[in-house]
Amino acid sequence: MSGAQGVNHLWHLADELTVTQAALAIVGDNPGDEAAKENQNFPAVLTALIHAIEGGRLPAKMVYEGRGEVDFITGDVEWHPVDSIDVDRSRVMVADLRPWLSAGGMTPAFFAQANDIQYPPKLAAAIHAHRACREAVAAGDDLQGMTPMDWMERFLLDRLKPLGISATGAKEAAAIANWRGPGAPKKTSDA
Repeated sequence: MSGAQGVNHLWHLADELTVTQAALAIVGDNPGDEAAKENQNFPAVLTALIHAIEGGRLPAKMVYEGRGEVDFITGDVEWHPVDSIDVDRSRVMVADLRPWLSAGGMTPAFFAQANDIQYPPKLAAAIHAHRACREAVAAGDDLQGMTPMDWMERFLLDRLKPLGISATGAKEAAAIANWRGPGAPKKTSDA
């Protein structure tokens, strides 16, 4: 749902946003508008971003909240980080947000690019697996002795399951990606 103000077009100059700014842009509000945090969708998006970052599914330059203690005799400061990231100082790259959003089936207007195509999640998974398999084969990878279909299924289960692809969906997407035709991965020899 888009916010009332919308995103100022000059924010497109930023290649990196704080986690808070990213959440505001995702809900369609100006990342610099503190009042926009009142958007009813802001808490859900901020929570999703934090969990994706902490779970390693979204790369970020993390800054942790903490407290400092000063030794008044020596003047030394000792920093004690706490567990949560500082969402106003931790940063994410816009380029990393796009595939994360896309994997979740979303492309908010701020993150859309001229050549963006919205794919259903299973089709997007098949495309990711197909590209990864072709790149691995082109790089000389023997696919760990697996057939391309088995390799792509394992790829999907290992990498995309946290993004919502079930085991059945991974098997179906791998079968789609393995369809023979121009550009299909070559079958590996049976050992």
